[in-house]
Amino acid sequence: MKFSVIIPCYHSEDFIAEAIKSVQCQLFKDYELLVMCESDDAASIEAVNACGVEPVVGEFHSSGAARNAGIDMAKGTYILFLDSDDWFMGPDCFDILDQFTRIPLDIMTCGFIFGIYGYAGPLANKGCMYPNVWSRVWRRDYLNKHKVRFPDTSRDEDVAFIQDAFSHDPEHRITDLPFVHYTYPREGSRMSEKEQENG
Repeated sequence: MKFSVIIPCYHSEDFIAEAIKSVQCQLFKDYELLVMCESDDAASIEAVNACGVEPVVGEFHSSGAARNAGIDMAKGTYILFLDSDDWFMGPDCFDILDQFTRIPLDIMTCGFIFGIYGYAGPLANKGCMYPNVWSRVWRRDYLNKHKVRFPDTSRDEDVAFIQDAFSHDPEHRITDLPFVHYTYPREGSRMSEKEQENG
């Protein structure tokens, strides 16, 4: 199997269908979809089932823990993370990513569409990398070899994961092509809550 797509899903019943459909519509079919739902979130579980997908149900308590459980279950050569309110840009995304990864790599950083603001390249100001995991392709064996996982409790789990992953000298490539639409801003999202806390 080429790709494992991991989506943490919590109180996502109003928008998870679009994320799932963006996976199901892919022309490249050599993938598995792991939607990680909290056991007490009946509405999200029902919404995932309505898309014809059997969710992975457990007590994860954080998106980091849900993603870790997904990594442990994954069978794909490469892992793609997707948030429950985001989606892949078109039906040929996996086909293009398959072509990019025919020469083995550990991490590939991609461009993305940044909500209402439009295209964002793979690198931010002064060549710094954006601290997100969903605009990247991750080789599963590399993550497992170096025991790269998300912290269970940190609200900046993406940053910690990326710092750990890049600390082991990966074979890293960059492409300007955008594959994910990142929904921002969205009222009630964790990022919006962070900004409100920071004033």
